[in-house]
Amino acid sequence: MIKRINNLRNPDFIQDQSAAAAEQFNDFVTLWTELRNGGVIELEIDSRERHTFDIVINTDWKTSEDKVKKLLALLDIKAPETNVEEMVVPVSFRRQPRDFKGITISTRSTTELIEILRGAVEIPLEHEQANLTVSYPPLGNPGEGLRILSSRDKPGGMSTAVRYRSYWFYIDEADQLTKQSFRLLRFFWLLDISGSIDQDSA
Repeated sequence: MIKRINNLRNPDFIQDQSAAAAEQFNDFVTLWTELRNGGVIELEIDSRERHTFDIVINTDWKTSEDKVKKLLALLDIKAPETNVEEMVVPVSFRRQPRDFKGITISTRSTTELIEILRGAVEIPLEHEQANLTVSYPPLGNPGEGLRILSSRDKPGGMSTAVRYRSYWFYIDEADQLTKQSFRLLRFFWLLDISGSIDQDSA
């Protein structure tokens, strides 16, 4: 879902110019997970509702100083002074002015999520040779592990399937990640359609 955190991009697909960005985003996720699991970082709802919530770096941050500094550097946020007991970083999902000293998170559109799922389709060689397909670069972090399989014969154990040009394209019923991603995509798609209908009838 996350497209960008401050200047950190989480690219849909890995190409030469986006490989470094994907690696940086992976570094951020690793550091965030370690600090969150270690109790160094906590999330708090912003009671004043100026933004979505706050990230609180508590007094334990000094025991993980190098990791905290690396995390903040990736976000282009200045590290706190050594004598500071707690650091509060505001987080927002809305566009903020340039002088906003916090974290701004951008999410993907439904169309972008569809494009990622299209990149996860296993293309039959017959379709590829007939130029019936669109070529995609390798999937980035958002599409890692997603798989839409293809088979000339009707597969068993499929969760969702559609037949197109003599082939079956399907999600295996045991593939929980792709199944959940597809359900989420359908949910957002329905929200988009409902929003369009409401606007047209207003």
